[in-house]
Amino acid sequence: MNAVPFPKSFRKRNPTPGRNRFFAHLLVAGGVAIFVCGYFLYQAKGFILSPHLDVTSPQDGQTFSGAAVRVEGSTDVGVSVTVNGARVSSDGSGHFSQGLLLAPGIHVFEIIAKDRFGKEKGITRQINVK
Repeated sequence: MNAVPFPKSFRKRNPTPGRNRFFAHLLVAGGVAIFVCGYFLYQAKGFILSPHLDVTSPQDGQTFSGAAVRVEGSTDVGVSVTVNGARVSSDGSGHFSQGLLLAPGIHVFEIIAKDRFGKEKGITRQINVK
């Protein structure tokens, strides 16, 4: 038995082969554009936002019976921290700790975190040493 080929009019054809290719390129270009914009915003967040600063000790209004007080907290990596203008060193994860000897009385601390773009965030704590 001989096979008879279908006429060309019955064969499935893609009437617009270039159109599918155009939309595929458009989809890839859109994905790349979204990725590039997202990466740019991620990198620019340090320029736009102030650094993170969390002071865990001392709490505001806390009373200490001894003269030794420890200022502790955390911030972003690479951010400089000062307590009343004196620089405090931090470890590789952004945790900082500084011990202080204080005279009896009320003391006010200003803890400031400053990033490489000059953005600052400050927290003020008032404590009482008996």
